[in-house]
Amino acid sequence: MNDDLRPPLQTRLKRHTFEVLLRELGRAVVTLECDGCVLPTGIANDEGIAALDIWPTAPTRISDLVVDANGFSGTLSFNRTGFHCLVPWERVISVADYEGTFGYVSRFEMSAAKKPANKGLRVVKGNKEE
Repeated sequence: MNDDLRPPLQTRLKRHTFEVLLRELGRAVVTLECDGCVLPTGIANDEGIAALDIWPTAPTRISDLVVDANGFSGTLSFNRTGFHCLVPWERVISVADYEGTFGYVSRFEMSAAKKPANKGLRVVKGNKEE
């Protein structure tokens, strides 16, 4: 494949991590910025961030899950009500297993409005910051 046509490395890593977690563990938790996604209203926190538990074999199955180079889509259950969601990879901040043990995290892809201010290096010992 021509490198100019290839998705960026971070996009490929997100997709790969997502697919491996679903294949090996049957479940993945995706944290994302809601702007640019098709999601039900009211699931984001005050910063516009939401977490989705993607569990295709749950009692409320995701029978139409599609994963491709652009992102993923499928009918997810929100309080047992189905909603067809569309999530582009560029909106994904992290992909992890349900326990949060391993996965992919990209703090650098958050939009400028949502990035934490850079306050330089901090040393924290216990609950005291130096």
